[in-house]
Amino acid sequence: LIDGPQTMLASLQHIDLLTILSLLYLAFIATIVGYGIWGSLLGRY
Repeated sequence: LIDGPQTMLASLQHIDLLTILSLLYLAFIATIVGYGIWGSLLGRY
């Protein structure tokens, strides 16, 4: 946001496979952990 829209667009145009896989992995892990914590809280209370 600070560098402007051209820099953000360039970074999205030159994204590589490792970055995409890393984002998907982190999103998957965060979802599993989040649902696990949520289920634990629902069971407890």
